[in-house]
Formats: sequence, C-alpha cells, structure tokens
Amino acid sequence: MTVTQQRRGRKIMMTPGELDDFLTSRRTCRVATVSADGAPHVSALWFAWDGTSLWLYS
Repeated sequence: MTVTQQRRGRKIMMTPGELDDFLTSRRTCRVATVSADGAPHVSALWFAWDGTSLWLYS
C-alpha cells in the first residue's frame, strides 16, 4: 500500500457527527474471529452506542 492509498482513507472517513448518526441508527454488527486452525467464524452481535463507547452483547 502506498502513502497515496492511505491518504484516501482520510478523505472518505466519516466526520464525528456522521459516525454518531450511523452508530445510533444501527443495532447489529458482524464480528469475525479466526480459530487456531485458520477457520473463520462470523457472528451477528447487537450493540449500543452511548456516544463514547460501543457496547457489544449477544
């Protein structure tokens, strides 16, 4: 990855207000892990955004 590609992320990232709006309008997310043998595991989790922290629960 070049420096130019990394800077693109800064151009398209959400503002704090956009991020807050997005996180308060959603209730589920997908969390993925990889086991020791390399097998992926994806699970849906509910979350709550309190304006500072993202709280995950199943």
